[in-house]
Amino acid sequence: MADLSFLKLLICKYYPLEILNIFLLYQRLMSKKTYFPALFLILLLAGCSSTNEKQKRLPIKLQLLGQVEIPYNYSFQDTPIGGLSGLTYDSQSKIFYVISDDRSDLAPARFYSFKLKLNEQGKFEKSSIQWQAVHILKSKDGKKYAKGTIDPEGIAAGPDSLIYISSEGDPHKNIAPFINAFSKNGTFVKALPIPNAFWSANPQKRKQAGIRENLAFEGLTITPDGNRLYAATENALLQDGPRADSTHGSPSRMLEYNLPSGHLVHQYEYNLAPVHFSKAAPGKFSVNGLSDILAIDNGSHLLSLDRNFVVGQGNRIGLYSVSTKGATDIRNIESLQKHEVSVQSVTKTLIAHLRDYGITIDNFEGLALSSRFQGGGRLLLMVSDNNFSSSQKTLFTVFSLHR
Repeated sequence: MADLSFLKLLICKYYPLEILNIFLLYQRLMSKKTYFPALFLILLLAGCSSTNEKQKRLPIKLQLLGQVEIPYNYSFQDTPIGGLSGLTYDSQSKIFYVISDDRSDLAPARFYSFKLKLNEQGKFEKSSIQWQAVHILKSKDGKKYAKGTIDPEGIAAGPDSLIYISSEGDPHKNIAPFINAFSKNGTFVKALPIPNAFWSANPQKRKQAGIRENLAFEGLTITPDGNRLYAATENALLQDGPRADSTHGSPSRMLEYNLPSGHLVHQYEYNLAPVHFSKAAPGKFSVNGLSDILAIDNGSHLLSLDRNFVVGQGNRIGLYSVSTKGATDIRNIESLQKHEVSVQSVTKTLIAHLRDYGITIDNFEGLALSSRFQGGGRLLLMVSDNNFSSSQKTLFTVFSLHR
């Protein structure tokens, strides 16, 4: 049966272990002559029960409350508000924080705080955003980050009054990615460990393994109880597979830390779909990336934002419910392309395409969820990154979320 090992790996990859166990039982009990009919039966059963394809939907309902555009080059406390790529909510102070991905080019690397207040009709309007302060980030040496030494993308408010921020780094400039904790005034406090699979101390190894430029740590979130922090890459590590394009998807990695101890406890595979083209667009830049994640309970459930972009066709944004339950811990798997053990990725189910709500669609990269409000729902806030370009928009969009 050695020539069937590839089929076994495929089944391990895409179907639950329960189905695989039945498959292996049939392999042992059936003769070679009757093996293939049995195999086809098992594959049929597996197709009906795959948790990847048939995840039970969470009862999530969204209602649009409004959308607000921040004008291009809008200035607050002598800094341009733009490049907004991550959101978080501090339930204790009832304040939102948003990170700018400015690499200290236009102003020092920073994040902003603001309050959000709906109008009397419960709608989101221009006056709903009440800017509070700008917070300048400082590195370990207590100085502002020099130009090009940081690429901040994700932000998450912790229960310890700290703000956790992820930076993608730049392998071509020998700038390591990080997940660091800062005080609310931007002072560096501590760093979480980054696995060698993401960043090797050897520059030569970084040419074959580790993060891709501008496709590293994009999503960041903390569970409501403050016990776990999740971070996710936008696309696959070099050794795990290609970046997403029109012919294939990309396996991102999601890290889970025990926040009180700072230890990495799990890693999971998150599968991105191939780039979606509404029509043929050969030679044009395109990407499908995991742009943010958001823990919605203290269990295994998150929301994720997949951002599909094609030059000339714009963005196609999908909001998904995600569960890590039953997913394989891939901490000890060096390459998702070269391994012999079965890997079950996290399950994801489409909740909505943002285009279905009749709103302006742009480069959405941030998610945040408020505390419960009157009526039992919660505010789901999204923000788009305009890349400091006049051809793109900085959009805040608010939904009420019920589950």
